[in-house]
Amino acid sequence: MKKQAMVLVVLAVFLLDGCAGLSGTRKTGEEVTFWDPALLSNVSRITNDGLFKDWAAISPDGTKLIYCEREKDDGLRNIVLLRDVNSPAKTTLIKDGFAPAWYENSSTFMYVTLESDSYKLIRSTIGGGGKTYVTRNTSGFGESWPSVRDGVVLCNTVTHDPLQRQLVSMRDNGNEYTILGEGYSPSWHPFENKFLFIRQGNIYEMDAESTQVSELYNDPDGYNCAYPAYSGDGQYILFQKGAEAKVTGTQGKKAVIKRNSKWQIYYMKADGTGLSPLTGGNVNATSPSWDKNNNVYFVSDANGKNEVYRARINIVE
Repeated sequence: MKKQAMVLVVLAVFLLDGCAGLSGTRKTGEEVTFWDPALLSNVSRITNDGLFKDWAAISPDGTKLIYCEREKDDGLRNIVLLRDVNSPAKTTLIKDGFAPAWYENSSTFMYVTLESDSYKLIRSTIGGGGKTYVTRNTSGFGESWPSVRDGVVLCNTVTHDPLQRQLVSMRDNGNEYTILGEGYSPSWHPFENKFLFIRQGNIYEMDAESTQVSELYNDPDGYNCAYPAYSGDGQYILFQKGAEAKVTGTQGKKAVIKRNSKWQIYYMKADGTGLSPLTGGNVNATSPSWDKNNNVYFVSDANGKNEVYRARINIVE
């Protein structure tokens, strides 16, 4: 039991890194400008309840937002829906779930929950259509971080030996389960048969047919990247980086990790060039997601509350 508990703790760290680190750094109500006005315009908060938030994802049609919230930093997450991104009125869809991902129809979604010491993928609808288990027999400790397109699910699992995050592809009925290689946080290209993912903190791209892998970005300062996503036209990539750096060595049996205080949001061209920071300063900006019109949604603690923001990216050629 002790070994199993230790494995679950390690698994939780593997699945949820890149989501932590958000804490209030400003007095409530104090307005803070933390973005580059040349790159972001029409910046506005679209939530205002102060609860811890992450995993923000805009629907493909750009009208609805799904995200996770919790009342305490160490509490269980609930999946919440804004049926209209122009209104803060919210509906709790799922108790104790995280990593929601939209289907193309903007009404069906997939999420992750922990049951019987294993992470499982579940499909549901925003209309309350029940839940369907996608996870069947896993090769590790369960699946997380789904991305769905054309009925094919990309996700990651954690294998037993070695204890490592692996990319997985399967049909959304759980069939054709295939391990693709080391990595996590996959995200489909909007129309080509390839996807982004993270490996050892760097951003990679994999051809889904040949499984050929290309490294797109390796941060020169050694900081981890997270939440990579293509733009609607596939020409740009949005992601977060900072706050936590890669392992720089060991001291006895403990890993030595260089840390920065904040996460920030960046974008670059799809070939890995033209890196530009969208946010900065003494605030966190995480969980970036953008729609086909280059509106970006993200979570920030900039004004003393942990809220979802919306902004327009002004692409600079």
